[in-house]
Amino acid sequence: MRRASPFVRATAAGFTLIEVMITVVIVGILAAIALPSYTQYVTRSKLMEAQSKLSDLRAQQERYFMDNRTYASGAGCGIDDPLILATTTMNSDLSVAFDLFCVANPLTYTITATGRPGKGMGGFSLDINQANAKSSSGPAGWTAAPTCWFVRKGGECS
Repeated sequence: MRRASPFVRATAAGFTLIEVMITVVIVGILAAIALPSYTQYVTRSKLMEAQSKLSDLRAQQERYFMDNRTYASGAGCGIDDPLILATTTMNSDLSVAFDLFCVANPLTYTITATGRPGKGMGGFSLDINQANAKSSSGPAGWTAAPTCWFVRKGGECS
């Protein structure tokens, strides 16, 4: 019968501490690169959603004006559904990113979308009026755009 030598080692199974640490560092670097990009993507999507809603509300105002020759109604703005400003959810879930406000008189109106700080949109404001003049302002680091709605932090407009 053959006896095992005292100098033969059993094969180790598993990972060494160095291998685990290297893996954690690589995952950390990837997360540090991906997280800011994802955050900017989410912010841009919320801005685009607010811009789309403002355009829809502007179209409703223009339809109301064509029918009634005034932008103002008894409730304020001549929007088909007066509750739309109060109950608008800017996302499919219940996380409303912007509050919408409308001020109208017979010949002019201004619709404003103001970002909610609790939803990561604090400091953002988008406006549109009867002349289709758009303006936007944002938090620190965002270039103000007095004649358009910005899309990106660098001042790119739509």
